[in-house]
Amino acid sequence: LAPDDPEAHYALGLSYAYLDKKAMAYREFTKVIALVPEKPIARNAKEAIASLQKFSSIKSLPYQPLDN
Repeated sequence: LAPDDPEAHYALGLSYAYLDKKAMAYREFTKVIALVPEKPIARNAKEAIASLQKFSSIKSLPYQPLDN
């Protein structure tokens, strides 16, 4: 419903991450970075991607608050 909304993609990425759907989470986080590369939410998306790679259990993915 909101293809250009980075916050929507970020929230969707977090949802996929907690459901252990890493590939889908990664795709959503990379959309955030592509849409707003210089915004704080892009930094959060990059950290979330790093967490996806670092943690074997996605349930340990740290929560990243949305920055406006």
